[in-house]
Amino acid sequence: AIDFADAPDLAKKADKAVQAFSADNPAMWKLLRSQGVFVGRGPAPKVAFLFTGQGSQYVNMLAGLRDHEPIVRAVYDEADRIMTPLLGKPLSDFVFGDSADPEAVSRLEAQLMQTEITQPAVLTTDTALTHLMAAYGITPDLVMGHSLGEYGALVASGALSFDAALEAVSARGREMTHVSTDDN
Repeated sequence: AIDFADAPDLAKKADKAVQAFSADNPAMWKLLRSQGVFVGRGPAPKVAFLFTGQGSQYVNMLAGLRDHEPIVRAVYDEADRIMTPLLGKPLSDFVFGDSADPEAVSRLEAQLMQTEITQPAVLTTDTALTHLMAAYGITPDLVMGHSLGEYGALVASGALSFDAALEAVSARGREMTHVSTDDN
């Protein structure tokens, strides 16, 4: 694992890690650990996925992965199929847009702030990432979710289907818009 600040920092630390592997010198790994480069040996530890709540959404989240990873596209396609009757148009239309068009981005940002859109969008993102990680052999031994993230955790654990979770968070989001307190 490499903790890095930017692309040049990653390249520099990756080069050092390659040198340490070639040298097979444990002292080098101790030095690199202080620089944020870590190597693990032995049996793989347990893996936990933590799913965030509402507020982590942004316009064009996963756009690059959706364009290049069929698994991610398939999850968004499924969400579009399920959510179109509930939202009046595909969920993707609320998430993805022309990032070069400031008006379009501003409109999408406003839409993504609406709970009834945010919640299915975040769940879809969580599910797409979970499926992508599984395609690379990374599956959770433990899942946790904060607020809305509980639904992502339920889907990842197999306790709730993606379509049922989407319908649930859609209803949850709609009902949350009717809740009013003195200090929202």
